[in-house]
Amino acid sequence: MSARGRRGRAFYAFLALAASAGNAPTVPATGERPEPVLELKETSVLPKDWGTTYSGTIRSQRLGAVRTVDIYVPPTFSKTRRKYPVLYLTDGEYNFERAVVAEMELARSGHIPESLVVAIETPERRQDLTPPGLSAMQSDGPDQRGEKFVHFIMDELRPQLEARFRAGAPSVLMGHSHGGILCAYVAAKWRKEIPFVVALDAPVHIDDGWLAKTLASSAAEPGNLRLVSLEVKFGWPDDLWSKLVAVAPKDWKLSRIKLADEDHESMVFGGFYRGLKELFSDYSQVQVKGLGGPAAFDHYLQLEPLYGGSVAPPRAVLEHAEMDLCALGTRDLARKALNAWAEDYGEPEDFQDRLSEIDEAAEALKGKETVEQLLALDPPTAVQIAPYLGVWKGHSWVDVDESRKSDITVTFSVENGRGVAKIVNEGAPPEFRSETCRYLRVTPAGIEFGNMNGMFPPGIVARIGRLEGATLAGEAVFKGVYFRWPKDLGRRPHHMFALERVTG
Repeated sequence: MSARGRRGRAFYAFLALAASAGNAPTVPATGERPEPVLELKETSVLPKDWGTTYSGTIRSQRLGAVRTVDIYVPPTFSKTRRKYPVLYLTDGEYNFERAVVAEMELARSGHIPESLVVAIETPERRQDLTPPGLSAMQSDGPDQRGEKFVHFIMDELRPQLEARFRAGAPSVLMGHSHGGILCAYVAAKWRKEIPFVVALDAPVHIDDGWLAKTLASSAAEPGNLRLVSLEVKFGWPDDLWSKLVAVAPKDWKLSRIKLADEDHESMVFGGFYRGLKELFSDYSQVQVKGLGGPAAFDHYLQLEPLYGGSVAPPRAVLEHAEMDLCALGTRDLARKALNAWAEDYGEPEDFQDRLSEIDEAAEALKGKETVEQLLALDPPTAVQIAPYLGVWKGHSWVDVDESRKSDITVTFSVENGRGVAKIVNEGAPPEFRSETCRYLRVTPAGIEFGNMNGMFPPGIVARIGRLEGATLAGEAVFKGVYFRWPKDLGRRPHHMFALERVTG
């Protein structure tokens, strides 16, 4: 049988129950030693546009052995100078590709920050992953190297990653089964260095719940913690989890997820995907959906103390923020968003065109009312709106195809001494058919009425109407924002309307 085959048999060995042993963590002696060197070569594990993968070895003085390491680097690495969070993974010989696919898909979807994936092969896994304090049965003997293994990651491997791949914060540890044992131990003893932990089916019950009790008893010690436990066969006993939640500081993030339709062996990919998504739930672009550019920036600034360093917002958030801020004519903030996009993900191909549009929008909106100012205007008085009172029926259409017209009804009335405008779009779905206008204004030239646009850019779509006898006609335009029609789409269409008064 091959060495990998023997490791595979050990990987799925049943975890025996044993009595707890009260050994104190051992700390290897420190002294003047040459720094371990990570020898790497590029591999072809994944398609090139997914990023770059490497495989190599490092001789650990902490472990007294050579360990093989596989590394995934996101595709933006060569275009940027920022630091990247690191996902450390035990049992790397089995789980590297699954962890990379989970990271890549979640990062592309804006759920988690782009991260390095560092998978450490653990051929002597029951020794490497068993912390001191558990019974010797868990490590198949007296050599419990879990503490040494974490020292290897932090003291020997991480400096190499910082120097060569700009490893940053936060550090994340992910482990399955026996690897989950080490995860629980790290949560208790190493959370200042590794504050984010994803444990898959960790047998927390072993040795009379020693792992759970150790973590709970450490709650008063410094160090923030995010712990996600994915469970199928093992995991946390209900009573021990309840006790942990009861003593945990308020700033800890503890999540326990039961995976349906999985077993202990099949759960790995789903566990990595669900675990990382939950771990970084406050990073997800879903959290800032609907927020303007400044508010989105502020959200990710607030994450920095929680993550232990600067946070690159999802690319889609930066792109939306740049477009949003450009449309509002806020030159400095729009440039900030565009520069952050370039610094965090590489310059977009149309970088210079975007800069020009930012300047163009700022000039076009200079001295004009903002969306907030327009919405804050008082509605017209009863006297001002008097020429338009009544029910108007007619059509709206786009001038590039006047054969396709939509029926609309507009009613102008007075409520509590102020003008009110209501629109019924006869052909729209029921949920969009009727609307009361948030924006209503009478000017010397006519009447303006409309609402916020439900798409981009986030401005007011206002119908600008002028009386021509018994007809109220005009065009729908954006107000409070700048909109430049793409040149490659040809002539910009105009949205027209014409209404006839049916009741006065």
